[in-house]
Amino acid sequence: MVYDNFILILVYWYNDYLISISYGGIRSLEKPKEATILPLMFILKPTQFGPSESHQLNLLWQQERVWVMDNHRAAMWCWFQALDRSKKYHYLHIDAHYDALAGAVKDFRECQIHLSDITLDHYLKLTSSAGKQSLIRWDNYHPILFECYSDMIEKAYFCTHHMGRNGCAEYIKTWESSDLIREINRHETDGSNWILNIDIDFFFTVGDPKLDLFSEEYVAEFSKWVQKKKEQGAIITFALSPECSGGWERAIAFLQKHFSFLSFQL
Repeated sequence: MVYDNFILILVYWYNDYLISISYGGIRSLEKPKEATILPLMFILKPTQFGPSESHQLNLLWQQERVWVMDNHRAAMWCWFQALDRSKKYHYLHIDAHYDALAGAVKDFRECQIHLSDITLDHYLKLTSSAGKQSLIRWDNYHPILFECYSDMIEKAYFCTHHMGRNGCAEYIKTWESSDLIREINRHETDGSNWILNIDIDFFFTVGDPKLDLFSEEYVAEFSKWVQKKKEQGAIITFALSPECSGGWERAIAFLQKHFSFLSFQL
């Protein structure tokens, strides 16, 4: 094994990876047929817990192929940091809203960009042709996905509370929340590549006060399936949606409690 002149102090196994610590820092020495460890870090750390609305982004955190953000505005950028364009994916959107407002596709195509090649800052600064608003918001990215990247989506499933306009109905199959557990269990070991796009607001009532909408058993079953998909290599994006989930504190607490296989901390 080649150490590139590193002075090794400690070598040990961590989660099936061999980690070496030296005066030069921490270096991953991969086992055969294993991928490189991806970081656990804040890409965008909140300086304050402000409003999210449709065009702001306060938080973006990454653990391997999982991202947590305050809204799904950055979700599409995250997927393209991890996906393999030579493969096809099954896509599942779990959210109170469709996030499918039409109108941004033409402007996006005119940008002539590849999402895997641009920085997050570049992505967030894309503007509409009118130049007055962000091009990609949390409520309009799905038509871009399905019209500009249809070659990579094999099947798409939406389970929502039917809020907002559905500008991509022709591309998706709808699951009702009452059928979600049965449907996901049909795909537990299907061998497909998955992108999971999950918004915490799905689990709360629409009106105020925000109440838990589903039983502990329902949420636990869904979380168990998500964890299995994560272990199988799924790309996963979580949105906290504090305005629709009872506030920052409650949304964060829900994520930490029910998706505890993540190491998300603020």
